[in-house]
Amino acid sequence: MKRIFSFILVFIAGFILGEMDIKSITSIVIKGISQLDFASFPDIFSSREIAIGIWIIIFTIFILSKPKIRDSVFNVVRTATSKQIIIPLVIIIIYSTILIVIASLFSFWELNYLKDVTFWVIFVGVPVSFGVITINENNHYFTNILKRNFKFIVIVEFLLSTITFSILTELILLPLLTFLILLETVATTKDEYYKVKKLLSFITAFVGFGILGLTLKKAIENYVTFNSLDLLIKFTIPIALSFLFIPIAYCFATFSEYQQLFISMSFKEPKDKIIKRKHRWEIIKACKLSYRKVTHFKKIYLKNIYVNMSNDEFNQLIENFQKKM
Repeated sequence: MKRIFSFILVFIAGFILGEMDIKSITSIVIKGISQLDFASFPDIFSSREIAIGIWIIIFTIFILSKPKIRDSVFNVVRTATSKQIIIPLVIIIIYSTILIVIASLFSFWELNYLKDVTFWVIFVGVPVSFGVITINENNHYFTNILKRNFKFIVIVEFLLSTITFSILTELILLPLLTFLILLETVATTKDEYYKVKKLLSFITAFVGFGILGLTLKKAIENYVTFNSLDLLIKFTIPIALSFLFIPIAYCFATFSEYQQLFISMSFKEPKDKIIKRKHRWEIIKACKLSYRKVTHFKKIYLKNIYVNMSNDEFNQLIENFQKKM
């Protein structure tokens, strides 16, 4: 496990710093793969996760073998590693690390849960945290995150992710399902593809229910061999993390609203930096960490700010805002 994570960290660090060409990347990949203990993989990763890893490696090799595609991907990744993205990611990593350290103090914690936490943070935690930027005041984003954890679909997803098939079966199923979903997505783009979409939806649903049925059959046949406590902890991890990530997502949402508010204010204020800082400080004192207050000020009171506004007028605006809130 440690070798896997160290290999990934070295690769990412070198890639971000831009100090790696195709030869050095290939060398690191070959060296890293040669040092991995493949015999321990089934104990750490499920057959589905191994199959996904294999397809990612194949896809990565394909990209690296095509100079035009490789250069485009590298440019996109370097753009994505801007300060506005890296800082929130670092905060998420630090926050997740603190949660892991706290969890490790309890007797139930085992090292193999680190994989479940890592996967959840990457594929759910990060999108949830960054998704707050697009929310509005009335779409109940945070409530929906919590509600989703108490739907029946959560149990179905847990069964499908926990109980997997052989690596060969997973290697065949993954591209097949991906291809069907992509075809169905394309079919929704035009009305003339309606019949094709219906057929693809039926095939996808049929395959999905077939996989679910086989999963349930396998679960019933092997329920005696399952560690009930281990399964319960793995089932609880995503639910617990969903609750624990609400504060950090809420902070990101509030910060994003402040950022949008201050950018809009900059066009309605004098160029004096002292006045700008004073205005922002007064708004922060009035709104604090309340997402609702920041959005309300931006929606109702921002339009009342103008370039030649006096300090007394601005203070009166803040007082009126505080009385209404």
